[in-house]
Amino acid sequence: VCPPVYLNHLPLPSAQNVRYLGLQLDRRLTWATHIHTKRIALNNRSCQLRFLLTTKHINLKNKLFLYKLLLKPIWDFGNYGIQLWGAAKPFNITMIQSFHSK
Repeated sequence: VCPPVYLNHLPLPSAQNVRYLGLQLDRRLTWATHIHTKRIALNNRSCQLRFLLTTKHINLKNKLFLYKLLLKPIWDFGNYGIQLWGAAKPFNITMIQSFHSK
């Protein structure tokens, strides 16, 4: 249990999750919430792009370009977050890596 934090002699409410600089931090820094929301965003974006990525009329170079342009920025988490979420539990990391290897 975290001790209460005061600002101007008023206690600040505690939260289970906090969003800071695009990263969702939880109390124990498990990254589960952050990785879960990123996985949902990846699934939604890939469903939108499924037609383009599965068609035979677009060559592999252009498919890779679409992937790097539209999907990779979601799971990349920015340059500042990649070192931080590397300390997440292996199960949480495999959620993102399993999508990446598809």
